[in-house]
Formats: sequence, structure tokens, C-alpha cells
Amino acid sequence: MEDAHVIHTKDNWGFFGIFDGHGGHQCSKFMARRIQEELAINGMPDTDDEVMDLAFRLEREFLVSNQPSGSTGTFIIIQAPTVPGGKYRLRVGNVGDSRILLGHANGSIFHGPGTDYGLTTDPMSNVKPRANVGELAGGLVGNVRIFYTGMMI
Repeated sequence: MEDAHVIHTKDNWGFFGIFDGHGGHQCSKFMARRIQEELAINGMPDTDDEVMDLAFRLEREFLVSNQPSGSTGTFIIIQAPTVPGGKYRLRVGNVGDSRILLGHANGSIFHGPGTDYGLTTDPMSNVKPRANVGELAGGLVGNVRIFYTGMMI
């Protein structure tokens, strides 16, 4: 069960995020609150780089606060078509061990490119690049996950 969530909607886009705390709810609540504030002030991040910059900036803010816990984060940004009859644009983000599945109106699951037909791929701690990121972040690489104070990667 998630510890915090964000639902931020505008006329032509929406941000929907779920944050699952590890070792407490502090990080999840912090991230949800700060993302909501940033979206209200700055609007939708236009590029994937802007989304990543936002996530890393908020993570640094949390680390400086010296609060306990960590969090996974899973979100989707939905943009309405820009022309009549156009398609919706979905952008998906995943930090940690959460997963996004996309369902059809008839209840079946869209067969996405990720784990178990998800839109996201589950991370594996035994993949060397992921382990390096955890060690660079000052964390510990465990059997299943990488832990450090802040976001779980």
C-alpha cells in the first residue's frame, strides 16, 4: 500500500504518482508534497530531462533534511491531444520496485514492454550499473534492493 500519492490535473495534462515508503513514510510524504508544489508553480515538465532534474533536486532536498526513510516512486504524466482526433501522450516514470500496468476499457491489460507486460521494468540489484549507482549515492547494495536515506533506487 502506498504511503503518499499525487493527483495534479490541469485542462490538458495530469500527473498521477504513487510513493511507497521504505523504513517509514517521511520520504514518501515529502516527495508527494514537494512534487505537488513544484507542479503548481512550474507546470508540467516538458521533457524527460526536466522530470529527472526535478526528481534529483527534490531527492537532494530530502537528503539535506536528515529525515529517516526512503521511498519508491511511480508516476505517469498524461497529455491531451494537441489536435482534434489526435492521440494522448503518456510519459511513465519509475524509481524503485513499483510497477505500472495499463488497462484497456474492457478490463484486459495492455501488453507493455516491461516486466509482466507492464509499462515499467522491475530493477534487479544484481545488475552491475545499478549497484554502482547505489554505491555512488552512499548506499548499501543488498540482496534485493539498494538502500540509502532518500529515494530507493
